[in-house]
Amino acid sequence: MQSVADLVPPTEEAAEEAPAPKAKAKKKPSLRRSKFSDLYPDDMALKVLVEENPKKVGSKAHAMFEGYFGCTTVGEARAKGVSYQSIAYDVARRFIQLG
Repeated sequence: MQSVADLVPPTEEAAEEAPAPKAKAKKKPSLRRSKFSDLYPDDMALKVLVEENPKKVGSKAHAMFEGYFGCTTVGEARAKGVSYQSIAYDVARRFIQLG
């Protein structure tokens, strides 16, 4: 059974004695992202090896691939919205060349 003390709200003194909630630890940055940025620095040269966009028209990938055209560096493509994952995928498929 509950006691009367359990039903009465705590006083200011009791609130001061209560331990403060622990602060959440800061989340460590993703290792994958840091590895991508190490592999593909912003000043790395970028060359598109295809003449036409190989992605399906109307898809997000198509719109993102359009970001490569007119770019000469990874940083320029990233500024246009191209992700590191897309860069890795397109290098593997030989749509673009870095170096």
